[in-house]
Amino acid sequence: MSEGESGFPPLVLAGMHRSGTSFLASQLASLGVDMGSAFPDPDRNNRPGYFEDGRFLELNRRMLAAACPADDGGHPDWGWTERGLCDGGGLEPFRDEARSLVLAAGRRETPWGWKDPRTTVLLDFWRSVVPQARFLLVYRTPWEVADSLQRLGAPVFSGNPRFGERIWLAYNAALLSFHRANRARSVLASTNRLMESPDLLAGLVGDRLGLRLEKPASPPRREPDLFATWPAGDPIERLHALAWPDATALLGDLDAAADLPSLLQAPRAPRGRRLSSGASAEPSVDTTIVTPVHDDGAFLVEALASAERTSEPGTELILVDDGSTEPFTVAFLSRLEDEGYRVIRQPNRGLSSARNTGIRNAHGRFLLTLDADNRIREGYLRRATRQLEADPGLGVVYGDRYEFGLRTGTVPVPDFHYGAILKANCIDACAVFRKSVWLSAGGFDETLPALEDWDFWLSAADAGWRFHHLPATLFDYRVRPGGLSDWLHTGSRTEELTARIQARHRGRWPWRLVPRGLRRRLFSTAGAAPWAAPSPPVRGAAS
Repeated sequence: MSEGESGFPPLVLAGMHRSGTSFLASQLASLGVDMGSAFPDPDRNNRPGYFEDGRFLELNRRMLAAACPADDGGHPDWGWTERGLCDGGGLEPFRDEARSLVLAAGRRETPWGWKDPRTTVLLDFWRSVVPQARFLLVYRTPWEVADSLQRLGAPVFSGNPRFGERIWLAYNAALLSFHRANRARSVLASTNRLMESPDLLAGLVGDRLGLRLEKPASPPRREPDLFATWPAGDPIERLHALAWPDATALLGDLDAAADLPSLLQAPRAPRGRRLSSGASAEPSVDTTIVTPVHDDGAFLVEALASAERTSEPGTELILVDDGSTEPFTVAFLSRLEDEGYRVIRQPNRGLSSARNTGIRNAHGRFLLTLDADNRIREGYLRRATRQLEADPGLGVVYGDRYEFGLRTGTVPVPDFHYGAILKANCIDACAVFRKSVWLSAGGFDETLPALEDWDFWLSAADAGWRFHHLPATLFDYRVRPGGLSDWLHTGSRTEELTARIQARHRGRWPWRLVPRGLRRRLFSTAGAAPWAAPSPPVRGAAS
């Protein structure tokens, strides 16, 4: 195809999925670039729309289906299998169709182009089909892409958390290689910078690619919940570098080669460094976060970052490696230990045992058990410990949760009363409680394969401790395939464990202290008015 067959050369926008390409395509459209037609419908993951020309999208998908080896796992719809990116073989039969599509799309006297992240895998093919094309290549930080992929709720990513990082490496290595070989017709830019300063886009494309674009009357605005970012120096930068050194190195190479780099500095020590202390005695510790780990390394980065990000002074962190064997997790835990994080190792004995081990070694009066695949939010520890400090008879403070992954949405949790919680648990293990509650409850029952948190709360209530509900979303709960809920719903496991736990606790509560009418109401109405147990004797400083 010659330059004269179209008034304007096409502008091809390429980059890893969930890297802001849809937003940038909408920006280009506002600058007068015709981005095509037959766009996919908006959805909850991209409410403003995808701005992907359906014709190019459909052709790219067919080409990748032909190029990817069969039965090789991965995510072939994105051109990636367990062997890596598809090698581009088998695309010659599509060449004439691709030329015809470009010719039909390009017969206009206005700037035009297309966007589909899959184009990243096919850059060399499209460059050979359209030699005059210009390429806008964009990249986003790998930890933000990984977070966005997990929030998609697609089982392929929820069940394989390392896929996101591995695809990010493959896609962005391809971007960088193509840019180095085609500098005269490509521009490489950080999406994070373009999101911060969208007015730079027109000048970047004009100066580097020679495409003069209009000034938008009202440029699109980024929706923060669809493009979540963390400020420079956030703990996740350094933790991600420990977990994925190859991705950190590639991000540095992208920034070095980019026309508009991200301006990220070298990863800094995370705020709240005392969380990582390995000291044998910590007299100043008030709160201990205990995180059991069993082959959860790919999720652990976000859990630790949330702990570092939100914790108050006087907080320590204990990681309990419950017999991990998965190579990535083993390597990551070793790097964390080398950096001064406190890692206690034990043979695989289960979640209850790992929590008990961590709590047994905790220096804090107050405890938070944070699972390796969950995240806590700003203010949780501060609000919970203030409640506990103010009321010596209060044993447990908990909040609402936000579910992400296979399900999304906020789950409000009711205030505590014994009758309702004896019917079914509503309090997640991600709660703040006194170490003396753990002692009086006898710890987490290590004979229970699941629902051990439910049993623990009932034991705490049996011992006379009171509970307090904070009516706010205070932590994020990851819902993923192959998790505990899947195991519980196999066969009659839930029914068996429920019967076992209810039988253990039904007769333990001091019902003589509760009016008879209130007893009937508590067991007959799950939504009855909140109530609390009588206050236990005031504990000493150890509580």
